[in-house]
Amino acid sequence: MNTDFKRLKLLLIFFCVSAGGYSIYLIVNSVFSPERKQKALEIQQMDIPKHFNKSGDETIMPEATIDEQTCLQIQDFRKYMDSLKLNRTNEYDSILQARPGLMDSVQVLEQIYLSQKQK
Repeated sequence: MNTDFKRLKLLLIFFCVSAGGYSIYLIVNSVFSPERKQKALEIQQMDIPKHFNKSGDETIMPEATIDEQTCLQIQDFRKYMDSLKLNRTNEYDSILQARPGLMDSVQVLEQIYLSQKQK
């Protein structure tokens, strides 16, 4: 039983020395490496979509116009998606999973059409 304890102690010491040595090697290699071309951290400016203003609120683009025919196609598509949802098939869920913002885009297009109709 005494030899098992000594063997375990030697394995622990060997592990600590090898792990510590490898850690020191990684630190020294990263500090004194001649290839230091890559920056450690680079922050890039985020691209903001045109339909969002500086405060983060969604605004409707003034140059966007939707004609009557396109609006009818959008309404037909919404009816189709609603019928898929009511049929309780997996098609509706799989479409929304493949295109997460699809129905939000349909709603924005309808808002654009309604806003230009009010003008």
